[in-house]
This record gives sequence, C-alpha cells and structure tokens, in this order.
Amino acid sequence: MLTVEPLARHRDALPILAEWMLAEWAPWYGPDGPGDAMADLERYASSETDLPVGLVAYRDGELVGLCALKDDVLPPVPHLGPWAGAGLVGPNHRGQGVGASLLRATTELARSLGFGHIYCATATSHTLMEREGWQPMQSATLHGTAVVIYARSLSLGSSGECTG
Repeated sequence: MLTVEPLARHRDALPILAEWMLAEWAPWYGPDGPGDAMADLERYASSETDLPVGLVAYRDGELVGLCALKDDVLPPVPHLGPWAGAGLVGPNHRGQGVGASLLRATTELARSLGFGHIYCATATSHTLMEREGWQPMQSATLHGTAVVIYARSLSLGSSGECTG
C-alpha cells in the first residue's frame, strides 16, 4: 500500500533523499553545483502547512519518493506560484504510479491551502503531467535546461470535482 505524508513527520528520510537528489540532479547538487540537497530538504521538512512543504511516499514502510509544494520564484514567470517541484521517485520504484500519487497529493495540498492554481516546470515528465490533467503553458530555460511550464487549475466545479 502506498501512503503519502508530510516530510516533516519523516525527518529520518532526509539522508536517503539527499543521496537520491545528488544522484538524479548531479549538475545542480554535485560538488560543483549551486544547490544544497540537505538544505533544500531541511526547508521542505520544516512545516506541514507553510510553504515549502515536502511530501514523501512510502510503500509498505519503504521510502519510495518525494515531492514538494514550493513558493520559489522562477525567473521566466516570477508572478506564478506555488510550484510542484523536487519530484523524485527512487530508482527501484519508477513506473509504478508513485510519481502520479505524489503529484496528486501535492495538488491536493495546494488546494487545501487555498491556492487556485499550481504550476510545475519539468524537462522530463511531460507524459505524467498531461496524463494528470496539467496544461502546458510555455517553454522556458531554467539553469540552462529547456523545460515546459505546466499549470493546473484547482478551482472546484459544482460537482466538487477539479475543473482543471
């Protein structure tokens, strides 16, 4: 069974997640990169309701993924937010619906916090985003990487279902 919970409740997962982030995004989090995986994870684990908020997925007690709802400003679109980001599924757990579950949980978190829209910039997860009902907005370059910026409306229709 897959469960998704706030990272703030699972701080023991930070070292493993930092290793995954370094392996997945070495140009950013590696020794010559500008990022600090542990500092980012500490931020994601600091709250369950104030951005940024990290979410972790566990399957049968084993850590399998991470995602965060962030208030970062992206230079190409500084007026947009919040952002679904840091989406990462452990290498042995990919292709099993973990990423989709994390994306849905992040979307629900944004809705529960009162946001009307959520955004995501990705270089690789286009199929997942579109399958989950996100709409491509524009292409951009972030830190030298070509990405597509996606949007998802969080407004509720009269039936209570998401109209995005």
